[in-house]
Amino acid sequence: MAGSEVWVTHKGRRFRIAPEGQSTSRLSRITPLAVVSAGGLDDAAMKAEMVRGWEKDWERDFGPAADPESERGKTGIEP
Repeated sequence: MAGSEVWVTHKGRRFRIAPEGQSTSRLSRITPLAVVSAGGLDDAAMKAEMVRGWEKDWERDFGPAADPESERGKTGIEP
C-alpha cells in the first residue's frame, strides 16, 4: 500500500483497508443518493397518489381514519 486506502470485494461484501493512523469518520464515507422526481412536487396527480398511499398505509397500520365531522360532537368542544 502506498499510504492510501484500498477497497476489496469478497463474496459480495466490500471491505476497506486503510493504513494505520489514518482516521476517517463513517459519515465522511457516505455517498450521496441521487433522487430524481419525475414531475416535481407541483404535479397534482403525483400529490394525490402520495396521499392515497399514505392513507392506505395508515389504514393498514391503525385502521380507518376517523371522520372529523363525526368526531366533532364527542369532545363537547366546538372548533
